Amino acid sequence: MLSRLLHVPRQPLIFALFAGFVAGLAVGRLGTGRELIVPDATAPSKSLVTESLQSHGSASVGGYEIRPDTQPITIEQLRAEIAGAKSFPHARDFFRKHLNIIDRLRVSDTAKMVAEMAASQEKGSDPGWGLAMEVFAEKDPQAAWQFAHSMKPGIARQRAITAVVSSISQNDPARAMTMLDAIENPDHKRQMLSQAIRALAQKDPWGALELATARKDTEGNDNTVAELFSIWVKQDPEGAKSATARLTGRAADQASHALMRGLAESDPQAAWKYALTLPSSAKHLRATVINAWSQSDPQAALKAALEIPDSDMRPLVVSGAVREWARRDFSEALQYTIGVQDSSMRSDLFSEMSRNLSGNRQELFDAVLEHMPPGDHFQQTVKHIFSSWARENPSEAAAALALLPPSRLMAEAAPSVVFQWVQKGNKEEILSWVRRLPEGDARRNSLNSVFSQWSAQDPQKALAALNGLSAPDRASAISSLASGWSQVSPEAVIQWSATLTDADERKDAIQQAVLQWAGSAPEAAAQYTERLAENERGQAMEAVVEEWAVKDAEAAANWLSRQPAGPAKDLAITSILNQIAIENPESALSWAAMISNQKSRVHQMENLARDWIKQDAVAARHWISTSHLPPETRQRLAQ
Repeated sequence: MLSRLLHVPRQPLIFALFAGFVAGLAVGRLGTGRELIVPDATAPSKSLVTESLQSHGSASVGGYEIRPDTQPITIEQLRAEIAGAKSFPHARDFFRKHLNIIDRLRVSDTAKMVAEMAASQEKGSDPGWGLAMEVFAEKDPQAAWQFAHSMKPGIARQRAITAVVSSISQNDPARAMTMLDAIENPDHKRQMLSQAIRALAQKDPWGALELATARKDTEGNDNTVAELFSIWVKQDPEGAKSATARLTGRAADQASHALMRGLAESDPQAAWKYALTLPSSAKHLRATVINAWSQSDPQAALKAALEIPDSDMRPLVVSGAVREWARRDFSEALQYTIGVQDSSMRSDLFSEMSRNLSGNRQELFDAVLEHMPPGDHFQQTVKHIFSSWARENPSEAAAALALLPPSRLMAEAAPSVVFQWVQKGNKEEILSWVRRLPEGDARRNSLNSVFSQWSAQDPQKALAALNGLSAPDRASAISSLASGWSQVSPEAVIQWSATLTDADERKDAIQQAVLQWAGSAPEAAAQYTERLAENERGQAMEAVVEEWAVKDAEAAANWLSRQPAGPAKDLAITSILNQIAIENPESALSWAAMISNQKSRVHQMENLARDWIKQDAVAARHWISTSHLPPETRQRLAQ
């Protein structure tokens, strides 16, 4: 909160982490007794707070006293102190510095300070504004509230109001709740609401629940009720259970899941016994307990999950428990999975383990090959194994992959392995491995993966390697090489394409280059296509128009209208019809009328007219009745 109110850009992570806690300190030590109030649920670690405060000259967190030699702070000093605190490399120093700033503000005339700062704050950002307002609100909430509302409308006023509500919510959250409607920014309002509810939950959870459910702010995707019950269940589990039973709708869902998570975190076995007493419709709550239980004792959670009577829910929670178990002891979890008698359940568990980011991939791969039945589930699991395996050790994954027989599985898994391998390994070595793969999709897809990346990194070496390939391999790789190289320099690919003697290779290279070129310089790419031979121009024009129309449809259309009629122009027109039709179906039909091929022209116009009828039947049918479409086409459309 403090980081937002101070409005200090690009602050280090440590500043962001501690600023929120310091704001709590700034608004928490209320009253003449100087007592520090820090809610248990949001307090930082005791060792850091105690050590920092003791080094600052105080005996403990609960009895913090301002040192008698504390001096007031001026506005200039406040700004300088906040700016200087950002440079502290250690959290402890940062924390101590801000405690000193807060104490100095407490012995300063903050009412006078904020009045003097208001004029400059309304013109721009002042790093000390939010903190000064919070301390002012701590000392005199009513005066701070009136002052904030007396300011000119704008960002500064809203920040002042937010600061006051933030301060008051620490000591009087119920009162802060009544002030929330003055905060215009919905994000700020949700933050303050959540803060007030959490603060009130520490003292009066029933009151907090009443306020939370009475406000519309807690509806939708807001997690305020869930946060409230997360606090409540730790303080009074029975009271939280009783309150949950009285709720309905989304509030009941939030409360129930938070309740079950909290119970499972403190005593999972007792939480599970309680979950079993709930009606059968509460199966998702039982899953919540199992998932939370899996974090601390996955084997015990797994045993409980296997007892769930719901056949649809059981595999999900069992898989979750095994996944957590695999994170702790991969080999032990794998041996359990191998021993599962139900083949469908065993497949699900293998699938979960394949998504694990750690563990022995070779051991898992061997087990899957031996114990998992074939099918789509098997294919997907093996692909997951190789995907994560390639990130960890691509050369090892490649060696295992090469042992698979030629298949769809190999063809789908190979490119992902090669993709990871090319980023880390020797390109010549990888290409040599790829060329040893049997002919087919796996080899072709892997060649594409190698050359698309290699040419983007080092096009000259990729070109040299391309020249050493056999004719079939070269045909597979050349389009990918042009694609990768075009991301760096489409003009260079255009020049290189002129040296290619094979017409299909040249056409592929030009297509890839123009596609990339059109994204950065569509007009230049369009002019280039005008110089191409008719058999090369069609796909190139199509690529240019598709890219250009997204950025400037009018310019693309004007250029296209000047091109000579023929198959190339027909193809380009067809590529943009759907884009034009979204905003102007009649204009799209005019473009379709320029298609030189009669069969294609009538087909496109009929499809566009049908879509137009769905949008505006009256206008579309009027156009159809006066169009030059063939009579039989007009009759079909009329029906």
